[in-house]
Amino acid sequence: MHHKDESPEIPEEILRYISNAKRHHYVPEFLLRRFSTSPEEEHPLIYRLDVKSDAISKLSTLNCAVVQHYNRLSAASDLPSGFPEAMLAYIESLSALAIEKLVRGEMLNEPERESFSIFIMIQQQRTPRGREWLRFGQEQAAKFWLLKQLYERRDQSREMLREDLGREPTEPEVDEFIRNMAEPLESGELMVSINSDQEILGMFVPTPDLIPLIYDMNWMLLKAPEGQNFILSDDPLVRHDPANPDGPAGWRSSPTVEVTMPLDPQLCLLLRQPPRAQREIVITAERVLDINLRTYAGAREAIFGPDEQLLESISVAAKAHLIRVDLYRPKPPTFHVFERMTGDDKPFKRTDIPGPHNIKIRRSSRKAQ
Repeated sequence: MHHKDESPEIPEEILRYISNAKRHHYVPEFLLRRFSTSPEEEHPLIYRLDVKSDAISKLSTLNCAVVQHYNRLSAASDLPSGFPEAMLAYIESLSALAIEKLVRGEMLNEPERESFSIFIMIQQQRTPRGREWLRFGQEQAAKFWLLKQLYERRDQSREMLREDLGREPTEPEVDEFIRNMAEPLESGELMVSINSDQEILGMFVPTPDLIPLIYDMNWMLLKAPEGQNFILSDDPLVRHDPANPDGPAGWRSSPTVEVTMPLDPQLCLLLRQPPRAQREIVITAERVLDINLRTYAGAREAIFGPDEQLLESISVAAKAHLIRVDLYRPKPPTFHVFERMTGDDKPFKRTDIPGPHNIKIRRSSRKAQ
């Protein structure tokens, strides 16, 4: 139970979205609805193609890209268990209006562009893949922070050893103590692991300047020509860097990096490097296919659309363009560590730690209250 005097203060506009919902979407239902057979309905039917089996099903948007208790905080949290879902719902409420404006061909004002930049960041980080890779970065950062403390705070190690020995330790004994503490961490024998609450709340913690970075990018609204449609996937934001096709694509990994996110069967957002701008262009059928191949490549399990034949055609096209699809497929991040002793003028030692390929979905064990 949370008492008002113990819990962090939550703004009223977010507090009103807190609920006991058990099923949590990692692709917003309002976005899935736009790609359904009846977008005006609350929970319309949508076609889903499994990218591994090619099986097509028709189901409610209520049952797509959803995991039970996925964003529910544990009883140990100082925040209400439904806080993450409330945050997402608040962000989605603003973004749904922004997408309506973009589909109508209207410009976003500065507050709308800022809130939509937050939505883009969150969408990248809220999917199972995004959370797994975010977790990897958090755990690696924690591991090397601990190692840094061991190597740089020698006096603390000496104090701990003095208490254990009951006397003043020698310098070689301190060296051995630090080495014995560090080796299990460095070898991977001892793992640093974050808890489920840290993973969930990590969705809302941007890397430095990420939201301003997205805000300042060149926003192009790609409009499909008559007779053409974009598809959606269960991981719809795709970053691709032609300058580094074999490695992970960062938001500014090169001047040529591109980020695509379908917003509607007729509209896809393309982000490029600054200068800041917003403009709409009608693209060719060939370009629509290329965007759809990116969306297909980014899918973890499935692609979605309002038409069965559309999904079948994209699956066939993906098999005909295997090399291109593989280039577009998201690559796990790499954690880079540069280290050297303080005062040492030698080159930094660089360690590259590849991120995970396997994606795990971790559900909260806390029951709705």
